Amino acid sequence: MKIKHLTVVVLASFLVACTGTPKRTTRPAEAQAHSFAIYLVTFTPDKPWGPATLGDLATLSLANEPVLSDMDILSYDFANHRMLVKREALARLPQPSVWGAPFVLVADGKRVYLGAFGTVASSYSIPVPTILVDFREFTSWLTIDEGYPTPGFADGPDPRSDMRIRVALGGLRKLK
Repeated sequence: MKIKHLTVVVLASFLVACTGTPKRTTRPAEAQAHSFAIYLVTFTPDKPWGPATLGDLATLSLANEPVLSDMDILSYDFANHRMLVKREALARLPQPSVWGAPFVLVADGKRVYLGAFGTVASSYSIPVPTILVDFREFTSWLTIDEGYPTPGFADGPDPRSDMRIRVALGGLRKLK
């Protein structure tokens, strides 16, 4: 009888151990609810590019990990499209060529718009929302400008105020 009782205790202990804290499964950031992320497009342009030369937003090949995510953002000023990010996140920003480094902004699992990381050293205009990376050594604020070098160089309607972005950032309690 003792052996039978011991077997039940051992089996019960094993089952409890196996059903303890479940393993955390990771999902791509595009699939997470209330997420905000910026992914680099997985090519380096060696010539001028634009939305028309890249193709459809839905079919662009993106890096596996975001260059910036909601975990990096401390606050987001939606009216001015400025975000305060953790200092360590700034080190992940690319050093773009004069053509810029294209990215896709993803909110709540949906690709919202094409943008680019740019540099003030460039005389090439960028027709999509642009984040200049040149000042990252001096400030943790990043601004998403409508286009580069001025908003007048942007093509089409301004996608930065898309409600999907506001909803995602609001759900994350990042809005300022």
